[in-house]
Amino acid sequence: MPFRILITRDFDHMSEVAAGLVIDNINEVLKRKESFTLGLATGNSPTGLYKHLAKAANSGAFDCGRITSFNLDEYIGLPGDNAQQRALHPESYSFFMIQELFALL
Repeated sequence: MPFRILITRDFDHMSEVAAGLVIDNINEVLKRKESFTLGLATGNSPTGLYKHLAKAANSGAFDCGRITSFNLDEYIGLPGDNAQQRALHPESYSFFMIQELFALL
């Protein structure tokens, strides 16, 4: 599959274009399948994408109830007696995803 290079004005425009590509892919797959699996990356680069995805989901552009997501990585050794406490630790990637995407849905 060849690469496609898209030139955008700035971070927000890049995030909007990326969200459009993801949304198109989600809707295309959901026409043929019951669910869609989305891998979520770490770092600040996808934060704008996440905001645009949440906005689109809230406006009905796609059915987020049919999407399963997983985080591509997580920090190890965070304090907490159980997985839930570690997932809700302010430095965990799970907590980051709650703030950046899931709480916006």
